[in-house]
Amino acid sequence: MTQIVSSHIGQTGSPPRKGKIRKIIFYALAALLSVFLLVSFWDIIPGVVFGWLPDSVLISLHPDFERLFVPHRLHQMAMHAILWGLVLGVVLQLYHPERRVAPLLQALTFMLAFVVIELAVGQPVWGSAIPALVLALLAILHPRGRDLLRLPRLNWTMASLTALAVIPWLVFALGQIELSRLNLPGDAHDQMEHWNRMAVFATLIIVWGLIGSTDLPGWRLTAWIVAYASIIYGLQSLVFPSQASAAAAGWAIAALAWGVAYLVAAERRVRAAKTAIAGQGLNESADDLQSRYN
Repeated sequence: MTQIVSSHIGQTGSPPRKGKIRKIIFYALAALLSVFLLVSFWDIIPGVVFGWLPDSVLISLHPDFERLFVPHRLHQMAMHAILWGLVLGVVLQLYHPERRVAPLLQALTFMLAFVVIELAVGQPVWGSAIPALVLALLAILHPRGRDLLRLPRLNWTMASLTALAVIPWLVFALGQIELSRLNLPGDAHDQMEHWNRMAVFATLIIVWGLIGSTDLPGWRLTAWIVAYASIIYGLQSLVFPSQASAAAAGWAIAALAWGVAYLVAAERRVRAAKTAIAGQGLNESADDLQSRYN
């Protein structure tokens, strides 16, 4: 009887057709959201360079930079770092999404952190509603969406480094939220919502640090993003110490050192895994390795 039913299903093609429709919808939503994010946040590409240019050079490029970028460069660079996490987390779903579970989770947690912080400072969240909804649909339609619900295994070295960073970044986030709640008249940083976005930045260092510590497919990209974000913040604080939200020299060095240590731990984890496979004499393709360890 089972064989007859299976044969009938195979002939009608209903399950494959449903799977194909699900796949089409997933890729269509991922493509639309990718275009939306790339158009909305196009400045994250030149921003990687702009954040390090001298004030005079920035002003010569565009007069508005004196008002919009020069006094906010640390905020801009920090926000660009986490925006890279959001954009890449979505765009990479267009290529082998079964290997990009962790990047999708990092995009989901970006939106969640953004909404929670906006609620904490009493700001409306409607602008985040549509992207958050599309991301939720992507998670539901994802070929390995169930991995988002399972309890992943942790790499304890990377998880320990994340635990070490929780209190400093949490204190920083709460301080930024408090600055936002003050709502001081004439505060350009508050008007541009920089305080609450720096709170999102600090929160995501913790959350993405934990995601990068898991065995979810694609964890390596998340690890690189969170290490990059911490390193950028530390360097910006050291090079431009007068910027708003800059850390004191000691904490800036700590953020920089933490990012480097986390990145080294991630790469040692990859190297150890590949060495173990080679030692077992397994003949796995580059794609198999990428799916398992990247």
